[in-house]
Amino acid sequence: MNNKNLIGRIFLLLFVAFTSLSIAQSDYETVQNFKKDCAAVEQQIRNAASTTDLNGISGDLQKLAMEYSNQSELLDKALYPQKFEMTIARLNEEFNQKERNFAAAEVLEAEVMVLKQEVDTLKVMNNVLQVSFKELELQFSKSKKETSRLNKVVADLKSSLHKRDLFVMNMVDSLMPPVMREKPMLSSEDKDQITSDVEKDNILVNVKTTIGDNIKYLDLTSLQATDISEILDQQTEFADTWSKIGPRLLEVYADDKTRAREVREIDSLFNTWTAAVKQEAWESIREVFAEKGIPLNNFSDGEGFAQSVNQYIEDEKNNINAVPEEDAEQTFEEFAEVTWTNEIEANWTPFLVENGMLEKSHQDIIEENIEVWRSELYPSKWWIWLIVLGIFTAGLALLISRLKRNSQALEMASE
Repeated sequence: MNNKNLIGRIFLLLFVAFTSLSIAQSDYETVQNFKKDCAAVEQQIRNAASTTDLNGISGDLQKLAMEYSNQSELLDKALYPQKFEMTIARLNEEFNQKERNFAAAEVLEAEVMVLKQEVDTLKVMNNVLQVSFKELELQFSKSKKETSRLNKVVADLKSSLHKRDLFVMNMVDSLMPPVMREKPMLSSEDKDQITSDVEKDNILVNVKTTIGDNIKYLDLTSLQATDISEILDQQTEFADTWSKIGPRLLEVYADDKTRAREVREIDSLFNTWTAAVKQEAWESIREVFAEKGIPLNNFSDGEGFAQSVNQYIEDEKNNINAVPEEDAEQTFEEFAEVTWTNEIEANWTPFLVENGMLEKSHQDIIEENIEVWRSELYPSKWWIWLIVLGIFTAGLALLISRLKRNSQALEMASE
């Protein structure tokens, strides 16, 4: 009996041991299979080359989570300190990060395509502008009979320049977002991105070309105050945009002397452009006086302009008695009314004063001198009015005296 019990216990122990071994073997295989499946999915995520690849992996990831969810307690113990949920979450995060990377790459690819189109458009604009400049130079060399054709070329060139300026200015403005401009220090990644964009779009060359063409336009044309005011506003806006980017570009190109020199050259070109705009204003004003046959000493700023005009007025005042009266009056009218009042004062002095090119006090002195010239050419006849007033007063007194005597005679006769 004892032998039977002993044998039974031995069989029971062997069964329990075998069962435990089987269970342990099953749990081990479950853990190993989970690890293998996780590694396979993770490798799929890393090898994915497109959003389409990820769409297929999404189902595998969901299947993995569902298949082993019932074994989560076992896996929590086997994977410690990691856990089942943490492992699935990590795979999901890798999947989502890959998905974000693809999305960003697609956006970047679209932006690159747009930029490529913009660069191609800019090349076309530059080619068209060079043809327009050649056409303008050709028209200037021809007879004045082609003035209408010349005016059309100038108008078309002005419009094309403006469009190209806005295009390049927008490229410069988008080069560095406001958030990046306001950073105390640019990171190496920021600098690499900016450098890539600058080189890819050839921005420095395009900015220099744009400024150079605008200066060339000023050299080839004669403009009115409204045109120059518009150009000056446009130049100021472009310069303001560049002033927000230029200093940061010097930081980006701190180790590249060639590029840093180009950035500084652009700073200098903006100053040259501003000076050219203002010089064009003075050139146009000189042409106004020359067209009217009024010889002025050369000038290139507000003070020189005021001195030249005042000197001309002084010379003509001193010349009043040396020429026939009719000639002196005609000279005055041509200067004071036709040229100064109708041309300079009406069109130019507001622009000059507003842009700090002429002091208001200088304008006032010129106008005072014009009035002095007028008074010397047309002296006041006040003494004639005194004689007329005296005669009128005497006549009135005589009339009153006669009326008074007649009244007295009537009174005596009635008595």
